Amino acid sequence: MQGEQRGRIRAKYDTVVTITDGQSTISSTHTTDISLNGIFIITKKRLPLNTVCDLTITLNSQVANLVLRLKATIMRETEDGFAVSFQEMDIETYQHLKNIVLYNSQDPESFLKQCQERPGFK
Repeated sequence: MQGEQRGRIRAKYDTVVTITDGQSTISSTHTTDISLNGIFIITKKRLPLNTVCDLTITLNSQVANLVLRLKATIMRETEDGFAVSFQEMDIETYQHLKNIVLYNSQDPESFLKQCQERPGFK
């Protein structure tokens, strides 16, 4: 069996996302893994691999909803959905993603160490 190939620590996180390629829009109320460089979206709908798209991630809170906006690329698919890799984001979105992974990670210390060793989202 092949070892883990992804380069960033992931966390379990379930939220609402919308992804569009300019022609089609997919909304999903479920996600699984999230990292600083991507997210897995649970859906039966598909966009072609390597499609560059606009992604919104809605963070629900008791006070208000916050929407993160990113550029992403469809990287892989399974029967359950597909994974996207983040390509562009502003600094506020990066900080929110960093906090999401930190607070939902099973190993926050390793995540913080990784952030020091590999700053940024790639």
